[in-house]
Amino acid sequence: MMNDTGVKQLLHDKLTGLPSRLVLCDIIESELAHARRNDSQVSLFHLDPFPISDIDHLFGYKVGDEVLKQVAERIKSCVRESDTVVRMDADEFAVLMSTVGDDETSVIIGKITNALEAPVEMGDLCVNIGVMIGIASYPVHCNSAEELMRGALKAVKQAKIEHVPVVYHDGVADCSASYHCCPVKH
Repeated sequence: MMNDTGVKQLLHDKLTGLPSRLVLCDIIESELAHARRNDSQVSLFHLDPFPISDIDHLFGYKVGDEVLKQVAERIKSCVRESDTVVRMDADEFAVLMSTVGDDETSVIIGKITNALEAPVEMGDLCVNIGVMIGIASYPVHCNSAEELMRGALKAVKQAKIEHVPVVYHDGVADCSASYHCCPVKH
């Protein structure tokens, strides 16, 4: 049986203190239910800061970890307290925003991009990073948590392919973008 500390470690990223990917699906489900009741929008941003893996290789994991911590703090500083910032995988993050419209989305994109493109300074070392963002929204592009997560992932993959900073999910399903945290509903 897992104690409270073990559960917290499972549900939160040890390095950044952010919620882990494991809780994102539940949070999305809750936000979608709220959005359905209130006829509002929910947006998921999938963020891929770069070149974190190159930083690890060039300067070591200690520097890479510090960059990830600073990236997490910068993302958190750009969103509302009611929004959820999650560490997805090694160097990827997600932001879940409820009751946000297209105008607000553009403002948040600008804030995140500016914050992450500012150099990360650690002593004598100054590291430049960038970010690519994929965005999917309910009810515009997606109708479920799984679709929202897949859509944001598909969009960030497209941003990488096209070498552009931001791509909005087009609403077309893509089986190659997979998230497996959400149970399949029958």
